[in-house]
Order: sequence, then C-alpha cells, then structure tokens
Amino acid sequence: MNTTTAGITVSAPVKRPRVWSLAASDSSAGAGLQADLTMSHVLNVDCSTLVTAVTAQSSRGVGSVEVMPRSMLEFQWQAAMVDGEPDAIKIGWLPHDPELIAWLLLKLEGLRHVPVIWDPVLGATRGGLEGADKPFPELMALLKYVTVLTPNWKEACWLLQVGDDVLPSAVAMGLLAKGPASILITGGDKGNDHEVADLFFGKPGSDHEEPEREALTAFRVLHRRLPYSGHGTGCHCSAALAAGLARGMRHYDAVLMAVGAASASLENSTERASGYHNCFAQLPDSTASIRVAPAGSHTVPEHAFPRLERPLGLYGIVDNLEWLKRLLSLGIDTLQWRVQDPDDTHREQAEVAIELCREAGVPLFINDDWQLAAELGAYGVHLGQEDLTSANLTQIAAAGLALGISTHTRWEIARARYWNPSYIAFGPVYKPLSKELKYPPLGLKRLQKWRQQHADIPTTCIGGITHQNIDDVVKTGMDSVAIVTDLKDDRQLMTRMGRLRRSLPKIR
Repeated sequence: MNTTTAGITVSAPVKRPRVWSLAASDSSAGAGLQADLTMSHVLNVDCSTLVTAVTAQSSRGVGSVEVMPRSMLEFQWQAAMVDGEPDAIKIGWLPHDPELIAWLLLKLEGLRHVPVIWDPVLGATRGGLEGADKPFPELMALLKYVTVLTPNWKEACWLLQVGDDVLPSAVAMGLLAKGPASILITGGDKGNDHEVADLFFGKPGSDHEEPEREALTAFRVLHRRLPYSGHGTGCHCSAALAAGLARGMRHYDAVLMAVGAASASLENSTERASGYHNCFAQLPDSTASIRVAPAGSHTVPEHAFPRLERPLGLYGIVDNLEWLKRLLSLGIDTLQWRVQDPDDTHREQAEVAIELCREAGVPLFINDDWQLAAELGAYGVHLGQEDLTSANLTQIAAAGLALGISTHTRWEIARARYWNPSYIAFGPVYKPLSKELKYPPLGLKRLQKWRQQHADIPTTCIGGITHQNIDDVVKTGMDSVAIVTDLKDDRQLMTRMGRLRRSLPKIR
C-alpha cells in the first residue's frame, strides 16, 4: 500500500483481516499451522498462530509429538490479544486434555461474536498424531461455539459415535443438534471414483441478511476427484474458510471458495516419494466448474432444458398487456411476464400475453409460476432462488419449458448451473430501480469476470440498467440486459428503446 507525504510516495503497512490459528505445527508443512499460514497469505489475510503441539513428521507418518502446556497457550493467547481481537478463529488438532479444552471454552466465551471454524482432526492420516479415543464432555461442549464444523466423514462419525453405515444427512443433523451453526462434511474419504461430494447443513432462520441461507440450508458441493491423495486437504479447506469469513465474504461464497481452494491445493501439491503428496496452498482460477446440488442428490440431473436459439438481447419485464404490446411493436427481443399482485384475470391475461409473443416470435418467460407456464404452453419460466427450492424441475423439463434462473452470488451461480438451465441472470449490476434486494450491487468488474467464467451458457443481467449506463454494461461482454424501470410505457419509451437497442449487438 502506498501513501503520499509532501509529494513523495512512500510505502506503508497494509491493514489486513486477521485469523488466529489454534493448531499443531507440522514440520512437513503440508497441514496444521503451516497450511493455515500459507493459505491465509494466499488470501491476503494475516494469521497469528497459537501452537497446541510441535510435531516431527513426514509424508510417511508422525515421528514425535510435543504437546504445549496450558500455560504456554495462555501466554500465546495474551500475546495475540495485544494486537487486537481476531476476525475469525480456526481450530485444528487439540490434545486429549479436558482441562485445556475447558480453558479454551472460557476464552471463546469472551469472543462469541467472532466466527470459529473447527477442523476436528483425529490424527494424522499416516498415524502418530492421536487425540482422544472418544469424545469427552469438554470437547463436545466446544461445538456450541463453532460457526462451521469441517470434519471429514470419519471424523464426523467419531464425534457422533456412530458407524459409517449411517446416512450422511443423519450424521450431519445429529452433529448440528450438538451446537454448531453449520457443518461441512468434506467428502474426500467418501463418494465415487470421479466426483467428490462435500455435504453442508446449516440451521434455518439464522441469518436473514443473506437470503441464500434461507433459500437452501442443506446442499452438496460437487467437484472433480483427483487421481491421487495428499496431505493437508482438510486443513487447507478450513483455513481458506476462516480467511474468507475474516474478509467478510458471504457465508456460502466462503464455503464454495474454501472447497475450491482445497481442491486447487491438492492439484498443486508437491510430489513426495511415498505417494502421499504435500498440499500446496493455491486458489482456483475459478469456481465455475463446481456445482451445488440438493442434499439428497448424488448425480447431475439427467433432464436438460431447451437451449436458446439466439441471445436474449434486450429483455423487458412487464406486468400488463398494454405495456407488453408497446414493447413488441418497438422490437423487444425477449419478455418476462412478472405480475406482483395477480387478480382474477391473471390467468386470462397471461394466456393472451403468451399468444401475442408467439405471434411476434418473441420468447416469453413467466416469472415464478411454473405450473401456469406449463398449463398455458409458455416459452419458458424464470425462477428466483427461493422458487428454485420449491419448484418441480422435473415437471418443468417434461413440459418442454426453457428455464432461466436468477443469481446474485458465486454460490447461487453454482447452484443454478447444477440444473443446466437455458440461461442464468446476474444481478443486481447497480442498485435496482424497481425493488429492494438484500444483495449488494455486483459492479462492472465482477460482472465482466462472471461473464468470462460462464461464457458457455447464455446469460443476461439486471439491476439499475438504463439507456444512460448500458454502454458500460455491454463493454463487459454481456450481450443481453434485462430492464424494468427504463422500459416503462410512457412518452419517452420510443427514444429510450432506440438508445438501448443501438447499444446491444444486433441479434435478428
């Protein structure tokens, strides 16, 4: 970071978010504190370390472990507090010491506002770093302070003291009942030969400021399985998640980023002669290949929605027939029928709207009401994130309807793309003119990045777009914009429509 003093540019310290890592040191540097440090630095987050144990280990196993006394942990905690409270705490391996855990519980009580990520490491995969034979009361009491618990499958079963024949959803729900706000069971040790499925469960109604957490509280994060194993994937995942939350990322976006970071760190691992390679902290170029699936689903859905014959172009959103007719007469490319408060004539008017658009050769999407769209034979249906939860996607596909899905975050894009829709909509680009949303504006830089990452599927964008700023939006690579307010039916509509049409690529 640079500052200017007396006309001279000089360097200055950078203010960064701060993570505290409470874990064992790994002399081989693939996991533990070393993984937390490197992953934090990759994410531009400062990381203070509180060492629970010093180990001597290699890719072949752990040779020696020296557990830190509680007095040393107290000194480390106090030293960390000198520089201020953390923005997130990441907990790794903890010794079998009820008194030490009781000490930690008291410390966390004073930091209840700080997100806590606990990766409940049972021991090193190659042996030698062992914890308790079974959970003891103090260890289980730690769960009530945890924001996200990140065990692998074996660790999750151990914490709940069940066999691995129990349904993963039952294990997740059983652990949630013990106190954590959410749980991410990493699936590297369970799944099929081609795909890893990480299972996430959260508690409903816990955070109304992030609508996506209300729309779906349980899901699977699907990503490619690599043909080799590595040391430290769980540590890199939980460290990335802590860093993401420390940076203020949205909860689900941080989960998506952490899963991608763990996979990238394994793909970028350092070769070891034993064949058990050392993960090397790395961020993925993109999370575009990751999909978010329903919690009970293991495979990509077989049904596919119709492909669009051309770009969506200038996409108008209307709620009455006169407005729809005017836009058709002016050469609109695509329309959406969105009526906020339907009356007794809603079905009849929707039927007329569909017929008018069919005669004009303009695709018409019905907003949310997929049953009506199927009954009336509309071109397609557009669903928001909440409606995506309740809609019957199989019936929509069977009716031959094209499907559009609204997205506002990276996680929502991953969720939408699982269903292989006809198009996805990004938004809000700017502050919306027609309604309030609990999502911040994307801005042009992020819009351009998303367009590049998802160039293989038709896209549109919405939110505050007008004839005055459309040129900037089109420069991001978007070939379609969805507009409500600036296409209102008034005396200036023809002028605004002409300006909007000239800015978009000609698609007819």
